[in-house]
Amino acid sequence: MVFNRDTKRELLTLRSQVAMLRKSLDELSILNDIATAISSTLSLDDVLDLITRKCVQHIGVEQAAVFLVDRTGENDALKTRVRHSRTTQKFVRFRLDDQLTGWMLTHRKPMLLNNISDETAFLSSTLQKHNISNLLAIPLIVRGEITGLIALFNKKNARKFNENDQSLLSVIASESAQLIESSRLREEELKLIHLQEELKTSERIQRSLLPASVPEIHRYDISVNIASAKEIGGDYYDFIQTGEKTWVLCVGDISGKGLPAALLMANLQATVRGESLYGHPDIRTRIADINRRFFNNTTPEKYATLFYGMLDAENHTFEFVNAGHNKGLLLAPGQAPALLSTGNLAVGFFEDAEYTKKTVPMAPGSILAIYSDGITEALNEQGEEFGMNRLIQQLNSHCSASAENLTDSVFSAVRSFAGTAPQYDDMTIMIVRRRA
Repeated sequence: MVFNRDTKRELLTLRSQVAMLRKSLDELSILNDIATAISSTLSLDDVLDLITRKCVQHIGVEQAAVFLVDRTGENDALKTRVRHSRTTQKFVRFRLDDQLTGWMLTHRKPMLLNNISDETAFLSSTLQKHNISNLLAIPLIVRGEITGLIALFNKKNARKFNENDQSLLSVIASESAQLIESSRLREEELKLIHLQEELKTSERIQRSLLPASVPEIHRYDISVNIASAKEIGGDYYDFIQTGEKTWVLCVGDISGKGLPAALLMANLQATVRGESLYGHPDIRTRIADINRRFFNNTTPEKYATLFYGMLDAENHTFEFVNAGHNKGLLLAPGQAPALLSTGNLAVGFFEDAEYTKKTVPMAPGSILAIYSDGITEALNEQGEEFGMNRLIQQLNSHCSASAENLTDSVFSAVRSFAGTAPQYDDMTIMIVRRRA
């Protein structure tokens, strides 16, 4: 069949229109899939899989990859956070993450590379190593910030990338950038919700490790109050009966905050209970053994302050070791407040630390207060600390109250003093009051 010149021209025009129509249909197909994804709740992996699959299918490449970046590294450097790719080659996985993201951060424009000797010669050796003949990369930009990039490697059938490929990939990148960011933020939100649920569970477990009630001891009234600055705290207290009329009373403060401190608290609690029930009768040796076990079970930077005392409810004495903790307070009728300290190191500092002890009488009407630094170091809006003097004044002004009312009044006074100032430390106070 012979075509005249006009017919040939019409055929060429028709073919061009068909090609343009196919290109438009490809774009519409991709945009329709992306629009459908936007209205769904696809996971980030599913979104990335959709995008890379469409790129491989409609642009005809050996591999499509999406790099998502993160600026939380050192010096705010651009780091690859997620790398998701789809390839038609069974064993090919091209790795140009840092070089590509670095180039995008600097130039903020598409990269179309069909000749590896071009201006991007810094990539040449890597391209040759991975048998990459050409590549096309487009930045993902959300609110003016590069959040990642889409990269295509090796056009199929030894072809080269052209302007139409770049145009189509630019459309995909433009429509995908916000979708990817929304999916990533949604997953981060779900992870945060999951973490919060774990923290709540951990808090319940931690609370269950503390004594469920205070001991009932003849002629003594005991109360304790604790409040964590975060969901999980590092403060610790315990009551352990070691004899018919002897009780271990202790308050501890673990270094650090959050879940790591809670795990250490559980470690310290198990150690203290084991040594109190089955350890040496002399509390100096007992604390030395607690220190040694805690030292060997934790990393070097971890330690705990511990106020450890033995209440003898028959002889009305209180024997104690203060291992780096806040000074206890003993308020006895007609006497100046006594600060209870033995000048010892916190447990966990040195494996072979030695400890000293002291003994004080528990006269009728005496009030013993053991507390953590969240009480005395609570800050108000002006940056002032609640301090020891205010604690003593609060206890003296309510000296006839029950132990429970005393702990409540101290917490109320600290919170009133702090006002709206945020508090960063856990608060614990134990009150032991000998009835008259």
